[in-house]
Amino acid sequence: MSHAGTISIPDIDFDYKIWKNRIAFLRNRIRLYQARIKELKAASPEWKHEQNLLELELAFHSLRNDLIDVQTEIRVQEEQIPSHAPDYPITETHQDFDSHETINLMMKDASMKMDELERAFLPYRL
Repeated sequence: MSHAGTISIPDIDFDYKIWKNRIAFLRNRIRLYQARIKELKAASPEWKHEQNLLELELAFHSLRNDLIDVQTEIRVQEEQIPSHAPDYPITETHQDFDSHETINLMMKDASMKMDELERAFLPYRL
């Protein structure tokens, strides 16, 4: 059981499972959008060089890379948990607490970016 201002290993493990699931979901959605952009560019010559669509394509690619970075950070933190196990539950002064919060912020940022990209994609229909 965790107390206010502390994080236990089961809490961290749960968060990592949720985040990894969310990353897989977002990466799949990105693949779908990237495929759709390719279809649109192939179907409509004026969209092949349309600046906003090209920027969206790059933004989806960038977000995909951001998610890979988050996934890597999660993996690194998971590998370090056994060596820090005696320190748990950790408080706000522990290095792992900061790392956990950083990953949390990265996930929130990725979700916000995905929402923005999906809204920006709405005008692109055949």
